[in-house]
Amino acid sequence: WYTHIRSQRLVDGPDEVHKWITGKNVIRAFKKDGTTAGAAGGDLL
Repeated sequence: WYTHIRSQRLVDGPDEVHKWITGKNVIRAFKKDGTTAGAAGGDLL
């Protein structure tokens, strides 16, 4: 049981990092351009 729970923590870890990085990029894009399109891929075309 303990080893299963411990391995779940390792699986969940990167998701939190991705959320933080995505949030940081969205805020940075909004401060720079006044829109979040750049962080969401809206300026690709």
